[in-house]
Amino acid sequence: YTVKVQYGPPNVVVETNFEFTGPTTIPTTQIFEVNAGKEGTFDVVFNTRVGTVKDMVIDFEGLALIVSIDSTSDGTITLKIPRALMDAKTTSGDDDVFIVLIDGAEVEAQQTATTSSRTLTINFLQGDSDIEIIGTQIVPEFGAIAALVLAVAIISIIAVSAKTRLRLMPKY
Repeated sequence: YTVKVQYGPPNVVVETNFEFTGPTTIPTTQIFEVNAGKEGTFDVVFNTRVGTVKDMVIDFEGLALIVSIDSTSDGTITLKIPRALMDAKTTSGDDDVFIVLIDGAEVEAQQTATTSSRTLTINFLQGDSDIEIIGTQIVPEFGAIAALVLAVAIISIIAVSAKTRLRLMPKY
């Protein structure tokens, strides 16, 4: 840019040049509803600089949240993940770090925590498409239904064994 200033009766002209290399896009905060099956949906607040979020899905077996992005150039994404959806804890119950993979390669992420959520800021490169965030616990896929099925199964076994006099130890 060139700025030219002209002032006064003696007609003084001053000119200066500068280059502005600020952000080309301003990140906006958005909410993505992650479907957790029978457990309902969870709101993941995110903002991204350069690129768009196409989808977020839960991998129940891998204890992971997979974020699909369309990255037109290098950028960052910040995700605020509710602890009710997923978390990373040590065996003693303290906060642990999430493992973050971009297209299968492990990357570092800036991580902060509050009592209700975990926030991750992840840098990505142009062409990256899948960000996988792996924790130690994720919302149960079946939750209360699994506990109910287990309880019914145990009660059924007790009832059948009482009626048929099924014994675990042989009688001599």
